[in-house]
Amino acid sequence: MEDIKNTYEKIQSILTNNIGNIDFAEECLQELLHHDVIINKGSVLEREHAWNVYSTRKGVQENVTHADVKGYDSLLNNITNTSEQNIRFITIICEKYSYIIFSDIKVAILLGILKSPYSNIAKVLENEEVYKLQGIDSEYFKFKNGNLIGEVSNL
Repeated sequence: MEDIKNTYEKIQSILTNNIGNIDFAEECLQELLHHDVIINKGSVLEREHAWNVYSTRKGVQENVTHADVKGYDSLLNNITNTSEQNIRFITIICEKYSYIIFSDIKVAILLGILKSPYSNIAKVLENEEVYKLQGIDSEYFKFKNGNLIGEVSNL
């Protein structure tokens, strides 16, 4: 659990340092500090692969689904311009929205944030019940007002 606490502190720091520079940094930070949130452990993609995946998702959103995920333009621009070879992404799930935080591998440089209305705490908890029945370990941790409550599957 120390890993997720350390990740939480790094996320808090890069959000704080990027208020006004990266879209959604301030509102994501407010959710993190003052509300119930669920955070996953995060994953890593090679920079070019990350750009291809999220560029494709942006195109599908614009031309097919007309979904309401925000933040693609600045994210893709920052991925294009970074010298980092690997991109880490961590999802923060709130009551009404989810935010995907994109950073360098060490969570020291914030590259962008996607904001989505399509995932929320209720949906994650519902899925976790299914995973628990299937014997799949949780990848999600719940925080309340900045304090770690525990692994979602154990709540």
